Amino acid sequence: MITDEQLARLLSLISHEIRAPVGVMRGYLRLLEQQAGLTDPQRTAVAAGLRAGDRAEEILGQISALARLERGEGQPSLKPVPVGPLLNAVAASVPLPADPVVTVHVADTPEVSVLGDESMMRTALRGVATAVVRAQAADGKVYLMAQADQEGPGGGLKITVTTMEPVTDARVERTLDMSRGGLGLDLALAAFIIEAHNGRVLERRAETRLTAMVVWLPLA
Repeated sequence: MITDEQLARLLSLISHEIRAPVGVMRGYLRLLEQQAGLTDPQRTAVAAGLRAGDRAEEILGQISALARLERGEGQPSLKPVPVGPLLNAVAASVPLPADPVVTVHVADTPEVSVLGDESMMRTALRGVATAVVRAQAADGKVYLMAQADQEGPGGGLKITVTTMEPVTDARVERTLDMSRGGLGLDLALAAFIIEAHNGRVLERRAETRLTAMVVWLPLA
């Protein structure tokens, strides 16, 4: 059985070993992009390669971040974070697809604060919201909704990311599936960060289709 420390070292090694060839690939593509005489299809192909290289670099950064979390480094600096501004910042940062057309909105939020590291919580909630947006098969709206929840010592905040406007939803909450494709390591990072904040994240599914994500965080 691999230990947490061994896993952290393995993740670091993977990031280091892959970063070099990805960097070389991106460098040659940039040189090619600057060449005169390329046809439009060639320029389109080079641009697509550069975007893929940028995405690979982003995922390598996520691997490095996961390795640091596994080693216990970069633990959150816990401070009161007002919920309203936090959710508005998250909604504005979620990458939106061109098709289908999905928009992200923040419902009325209680005037409370959660205890956490604001930057890390933005990263986690952005990953959770992105997963719900990516799961949409048709044009629509995704809502970030928050409600006070008295579960646990001192109570907490329940944040629901869903297409459903009502806060209540009859669908069953299930363990987070971090293996979804197309998200890089967004969900894995989100789960680690939320756990480091003494919180938890679950998902709601209708059969195999993701319908919502639910995050619980302690109040300040």
